[in-house]
Amino acid sequence: MYYLGGYVHVIAHLVNVLIRVPMACETTWSDSMLANVTDFAHGPKPDAVRVLFQTATGLTGVAMLVCSLVAPYCKFQYRQSKAVYWNKWGHICDGVMFGITFAHGMQHWLEQAQAFPIMGPPLAIYLVVEVAPRYFCTRRNAVTHFTKTQDTVTLHIPTTQRFANALPGTFLRLQVPVVSPFEWHPFSITSHNDTEVTVQIQVSGDWTSRLHDIVYPHLMVRIDGPIPAPAIEVSQYKVAVLIGAGIGITPYMSTLHQRATSAVATPDCTPQQQLYVHWQTNRQALFGTHGDVLERVAWLDGVDVQLHLTGDCTKATPDDLNVLKTAQTLIHDQEAVDIISGLRLPKTTDLGRPDFHAILQQVAAKHPNDTIGVFFCGPPALQTLIRQVLWQVERESQQEGHPVVMPFHPEVF
Repeated sequence: MYYLGGYVHVIAHLVNVLIRVPMACETTWSDSMLANVTDFAHGPKPDAVRVLFQTATGLTGVAMLVCSLVAPYCKFQYRQSKAVYWNKWGHICDGVMFGITFAHGMQHWLEQAQAFPIMGPPLAIYLVVEVAPRYFCTRRNAVTHFTKTQDTVTLHIPTTQRFANALPGTFLRLQVPVVSPFEWHPFSITSHNDTEVTVQIQVSGDWTSRLHDIVYPHLMVRIDGPIPAPAIEVSQYKVAVLIGAGIGITPYMSTLHQRATSAVATPDCTPQQQLYVHWQTNRQALFGTHGDVLERVAWLDGVDVQLHLTGDCTKATPDDLNVLKTAQTLIHDQEAVDIISGLRLPKTTDLGRPDFHAILQQVAAKHPNDTIGVFFCGPPALQTLIRQVLWQVERESQQEGHPVVMPFHPEVF
């Protein structure tokens, strides 16, 4: 809306400068408001060059227009390439344009400047509430330890007082000064305890690639948070379905970690919540990054864990897939180990894309006349698909006489 309002503003001024002022007679010009402003008072009718390039108002307006055109282009390139420098220059242009806005109306051509009373208070609140605490209320801490795979890195960071009562499903902002002294990036909290907080980061773009390449023991970082996210609502439902695509499982790992910890602390307590966990990924090695938590919760009452492996390995011939599934089932029956994920889980990993309609329909049938929270984190296309499936399942359950309500809580990385 800021850009759109600016473009309308520019078009209106160009109509005046290029058409209406040149066509106006001297009498009309002398009676106009512009003829009485400081830049044009007691002088001849100005031409477009003078208005646009020889006045502070005109120059700042041209500069703002240039920034408003360059910034969206940079952000589009960033979305396509994930190269951080495009994002940096896009934000620089936004910052320059935002700053010039305060100087643009200082000459009071048509009315008193409105930038300070309208934009000043929100900017001050943002700086005081959002920016200042990141630098003045946080401190640098050395990473306790880290692990990494080919395209992920997991950091274990000393916790702070602010994370003492962090809810499962929250996220934090992470700054790594050696990578960039100014950039803060949001990451879901995988787990936390009294001594440390854990985040898992997938390589995607320049910043995460550089972090993955240079991470070393006792790397100095800053963390700001915890910050609420849709996943904190999981505890509000007696029945919840947690769907993660790729790294999108991380918002729900803290919930599963808490469930596993509670089971150890109170082994005789009957769980009051049923969780259905579905994790799909096309990278087989990714299952191992959360293997410890999955192996602990998958055998608990009230938790159902199903892994789904997609990608090239599922494109084998039907005969090869049958052999693989037979071996998978045989070894799992004998050793309780899934050869695909390498984990000890009650269920074997499903090969291929999950049928979410069948999955959610089955959950609805098990919990008729109930409210089932469905949580998702992954790509937008899959989010749209699941939203459509939920609508279908709700409609079908109503037609069958046992209606269920499935509130959808999507989260996109």
